[in-house]
Amino acid sequence: MINELFYNSVCIHSMKLAFIHIVNHKALEEIDIPINSSHKCHYSKEKLFLQFDPSDLDYYEGLDCSAIIGKNGVGKSTILDFLEVAYEGTESSGIIVWYSSKNKKYHICSVNLYLDKDSIVSNQDVTFEENFPVFSKRHKLKLIKANNLTGVEANEFSSKRRSNSFIQDLSLSQYVNGSNKVIIERTNRLIRYLSSSPSFKQQTRPTVKFTFQFSTSSNAYLKSLLNNKDFVSENIDSKYQLEQLSDKLNDSQKELLIDDFFEIGSQLLEANIITICNYLSKLSIIRKDYRDVFFIKLLLGFINQTVNDNYIFKILAEVRGKNDIDSQANIIELDTPIIRLKFNEILATLSDISDLVNRYQHHIKLQNKNEISTFNANLIVNLTHCISKLPQLLQSNFKYGWQGFSTGEFAKLNIFSELYHYIERVGVNKNYNHIIIMDEVDLYLHPDWQRTFFLELLEFIRFEFPKNSVQLILSTHSPIIISDFLPEDIVSLDRNNGHTKVVESFGFATHITDLYLDGMHLSSTFGEHSKKAISRLLKHANTDSLTHLDHLLIKKIKSKNIQNMILGTNDQN
Repeated sequence: MINELFYNSVCIHSMKLAFIHIVNHKALEEIDIPINSSHKCHYSKEKLFLQFDPSDLDYYEGLDCSAIIGKNGVGKSTILDFLEVAYEGTESSGIIVWYSSKNKKYHICSVNLYLDKDSIVSNQDVTFEENFPVFSKRHKLKLIKANNLTGVEANEFSSKRRSNSFIQDLSLSQYVNGSNKVIIERTNRLIRYLSSSPSFKQQTRPTVKFTFQFSTSSNAYLKSLLNNKDFVSENIDSKYQLEQLSDKLNDSQKELLIDDFFEIGSQLLEANIITICNYLSKLSIIRKDYRDVFFIKLLLGFINQTVNDNYIFKILAEVRGKNDIDSQANIIELDTPIIRLKFNEILATLSDISDLVNRYQHHIKLQNKNEISTFNANLIVNLTHCISKLPQLLQSNFKYGWQGFSTGEFAKLNIFSELYHYIERVGVNKNYNHIIIMDEVDLYLHPDWQRTFFLELLEFIRFEFPKNSVQLILSTHSPIIISDFLPEDIVSLDRNNGHTKVVESFGFATHITDLYLDGMHLSSTFGEHSKKAISRLLKHANTDSLTHLDHLLIKKIKSKNIQNMILGTNDQN
């Protein structure tokens, strides 16, 4: 609870982003962006008007929060991108205004735009900052990019830029095509967050763990062949062989028992031998018309421990027949080592899996007869990497993943774990000002996770970050997330006649349908295909030409209000 106590006892003299005006940057021209509702600012006719007008409300419980919304292409990410290029150097132009709670003063960073004291109209003191990088370092400003964007979404804000003293890239894009070492580091951060974060620990939730479940081969293929009397009589040489195959069929129905980590390699081989034979019989060098026979012969070889190059050569010659061109000795001599090589590759991977389990056995718990769990990042990453090297057919017998939360929640926890690692690294005792930028924050989140995301984020920040050190800016397409913001803290963008402008915002306590139509600027809450069908029904109803098929379609509508709108309340058809 030390971070929470620190939050409640220390007040940092913060520097917050108040306002942006973009004269020209990419597709944006001459647009005011009211980032912080405590400041009523605008730029017009070479005059910058700055008014400090804070509200008595404390809706966000001590945090400064704002959201940027709008359709794709209106420039949400371009606004955020402007902050980055202003630091790095750009030919774009505009104004970035900051406000210091320490000296009650506006700090103006002009970007390729001339301003002087005669250009400013304000009820507060003003100072001009000639060098944005120097200003940001002096006031310990940190622009933190935290999101699940990988960079493949063609999002401008997610474009690859190197982290520096101002920009801290915590986005998923930094891990794309990363080495095993990078992935291990990231997994370690997630584990540390799950095990050490006060904000995570205070949540009531199931125990979180990473599990590996080892299953036996499916017996469906073998069972289908043994149920085929003609196949059995033609291809199984003796009653003894049939009994061996039947015993193997029954063994495959038993659950794998991991009772000795040192024997796990041989156990996995034994449990997966049917799948392995199935895979080898489906190699491209085995023709489809004799795959079933080759599978049975190979499986019998493994059961009797007689599989070697000579045995493989023999059964290839046997199943291919004398008249098959593939049965020629020189062809079989070429194909035999290919089959052996593929099997050896599987054997080597199973051996690597066994070695890893033995090496990290003190970091492993036996959950069930065939399931282990661990919190060791090296084991998680290396073991999943080993499994990924197995043939796809075999991989289905190795199930693994985080237990205790869903895929959507995992996307959310990725963001929190990266922020947690950041604040641990920076340290709560340093007076940094953190501007946390989350672009496309609803990405990968189920609507129910969207509904709780903002509240959980606020609680996380209050637990983990020093008081008054954070300014939070989100961009989103989710009306559910937007409903958690006050209207004055939402920058709502729309594009008309090729120009983006800020329009009226809708947020707190607005009905979800109104948020879609008015807040997100949708033309309808129906899918376009259903919208066309409803319009057609309305047209037929207005001309008294509803058909039998129209009535059948109307009956599919669950909303009685919409049914009555189409039919009229007195129509009982």
